[in-house]
Amino acid sequence: MTSLDEPPPEDGASHHVSIPSWDDTPAEKMMNTELRSHLDNAIHRLPEEYRVVFVLRDIENLTAEETARILKLSIPAVKSRLRRARIFLREQLNDYMVQ
Repeated sequence: MTSLDEPPPEDGASHHVSIPSWDDTPAEKMMNTELRSHLDNAIHRLPEEYRVVFVLRDIENLTAEETARILKLSIPAVKSRLRRARIFLREQLNDYMVQ
């Protein structure tokens, strides 16, 4: 029996479980906004042939096969370009992430 299926206490008292808020703190919101800005800038610095693959695969969540068909590339070419794009972005964001 799960806790949601348990009967109420016999003494008539109600027990409420407090669930903590998942909202970001102001500092977390600022950091997320700052990270997003750095990521957007890094994506714009990607060479076009890597950027389009990165956007289709990692942002639009298309498969390698779908991306290859759209771009008229082989699947190994899509995978190679995506790997290179991720390495480029990792290098671009490294200084920001280690601060």
